[in-house]
Amino acid sequence: MTVAADFRALMLRAIKHFADSATVTLRKRHSLKKQRTGAPINALLVNGAHTAGASALSLRADLLTGTLPKGSVVTISGTGYTTQASADAVASGVLSLTVSPVLAGNLSDGTAATVTTTFVDYTLTAQAGSVDVTNTENGEVETRRQFFVAYSADVTPEPGDFLVIDSAQQRIADVQEVNAGGGITRWDLTLGSAS
Repeated sequence: MTVAADFRALMLRAIKHFADSATVTLRKRHSLKKQRTGAPINALLVNGAHTAGASALSLRADLLTGTLPKGSVVTISGTGYTTQASADAVASGVLSLTVSPVLAGNLSDGTAATVTTTFVDYTLTAQAGSVDVTNTENGEVETRRQFFVAYSADVTPEPGDFLVIDSAQQRIADVQEVNAGGGITRWDLTLGSAS
């Protein structure tokens, strides 16, 4: 075990130990959209010909930008394929994915593909807290909920993601990595308004 892994295990035990620890859901939404308008995109096209049995899948859309998180489902010709890693669209509007199961059949260039999940949920262990935040517009101080979330190799929280606690969904406004032993041991998440 590395020093970072030891610190991560210790942090998880510490977070679980406190009475106000909880299991929370980190909800990552896909951010695929048109570059100029910001309009969300769920309809894509297969980019180039693909052979049955392949796990690599290339999709495209005009002016595509954004990220498709790990665990998203893309449906092509009635078959759902789950992304095995997060993928970012490149400047040319292409999104390169690794999917499971492998492609059920040959795919032609331009075949319709649809992102059929708008978000992916991850279960994490966290401890609740609060933090005072100063509003830069009016100088008023407001108290926001903060969660100290144990490290997970499966997902990295980002501002704009959501934390679901007891079925209430709140947007994450800020993420601070806490490092010890040469690696991330936890994230401190500050919540913003509900959405």
